[in-house]
Amino acid sequence: MVTVEHVKQYEKQGYTILEGVIPGERLNDLQSECLRFIKIMDKFLDSRRVDKFGITVRNNRYFIGNRFELSDILKDFLFEPLMQEIVYNILGNNAFLFSEQFVVKYPYNGLPLSWHQDAGYAEKSGYFQKPYMTCFCALDDMNEDNGTVYILPYGEVNPKKEILAHNHDKDTNDYVGYNGDKKGIPIIVPAGSIVVFSSTTMHRTGANLSKAKRRAYIAQYSIDPILNKESNEPQAYAIPIVCKGEYKNYFDY
Repeated sequence: MVTVEHVKQYEKQGYTILEGVIPGERLNDLQSECLRFIKIMDKFLDSRRVDKFGITVRNNRYFIGNRFELSDILKDFLFEPLMQEIVYNILGNNAFLFSEQFVVKYPYNGLPLSWHQDAGYAEKSGYFQKPYMTCFCALDDMNEDNGTVYILPYGEVNPKKEILAHNHDKDTNDYVGYNGDKKGIPIIVPAGSIVVFSSTTMHRTGANLSKAKRRAYIAQYSIDPILNKESNEPQAYAIPIVCKGEYKNYFDY
């Protein structure tokens, strides 16, 4: 499913789009798991007697990450042939699962997320910088009304493909890497599509002004293990998905 044109666009512009590639049954499973993990997060917020944790805001926007080992559905998806093919064609002969999370915006008031690079968040969190890739998996139809992702291609703000400075927004806990006037390219895709972009690609998401939740699942893969600068241990995961050109499965380990 990944063509030479997809790879060239990723390398030149920092992103590419694989439209409608997640099969219907798998998509249904991911949607169900997303709702299950929202309920778990709400119980966690209840236990702390808070409505905000990190950049998660109850009944507004949710970022639920690094829970895949609690779900056979997610274990299967993250290492299935579709994801193996994407990772191999974009990253090459050796690659690792780095991180994963559900990102959900609630209807009418789901907050936007400011312009940023994923590498900007990694740098602020104390990771070693290694090249990595984000797969934004649309669990619902994505459009401008429900807060789709917007992309700024490399040529518009970052021709050298560098990690740019990010400032902390105390009100939202966002890290902001761009404050200019460019709107970016809105990614309008049906549910089951995957937007693939680099850790140095500037992107944002809009507010959800629609009548329904806007759900996405984010899977990130790296060329080398991404380590914490202090502990030298994996910051999240470092599980091979491609090793010396051969596909690997989570259940192999």
